[in-house]
Amino acid sequence: MRGKQFLSKKGLWITALMILALYYLPSGCSSAPKAFNDAITGPQLIVDPDSVSLGVASLMDTDIVIRGRGFRAGEIVEIEIIGQEEKNQDVQMVISHGQTGEDGGFETRVKDEIKVFGLLNADAKPGKKGMYIIISQPAVASGVYSIAATGLDSDTVARNTLTLKDPGLIDNLMDSIGGMLGKIKKEE
Repeated sequence: MRGKQFLSKKGLWITALMILALYYLPSGCSSAPKAFNDAITGPQLIVDPDSVSLGVASLMDTDIVIRGRGFRAGEIVEIEIIGQEEKNQDVQMVISHGQTGEDGGFETRVKDEIKVFGLLNADAKPGKKGMYIIISQPAVASGVYSIAATGLDSDTVARNTLTLKDPGLIDNLMDSIGGMLGKIKKEE
């Protein structure tokens, strides 16, 4: 006699939708974009959001936008994540580049490749269902990191922070579902 399947595909999808609803429900409507401080005349940097989870599914779903102003018009700006000296973890890596417009401002996003290879310390491979992420070592340590934007022509620097949080319960559930769907593979 054939045993009952614990959770059908339909049940899995309903569970996944409920978890997604619970994940996004507390955040409510999206917040207004952060604004520059007009009282400051020098270079400024905005990191939005200023806090992200190191859960694989959550991080990959989060659009990290970096905006700056106060740089030389038309110059390339290099964005680095730096920090965690107190945890004896020397992290310093370029996470994005941007080019300023006529007004000396720029907007750029952290690419998925940086999230996978840099922040998660993971790998990605093509599979039957598209790309999947292979987790074989810990991600960078959680904590508050400095984000520095440096104008490559003017050496103008603007700083802000980004908080990387350990995955929570919902993040772990989302990663488990990602594993069941073949999008995330954990190797020991």
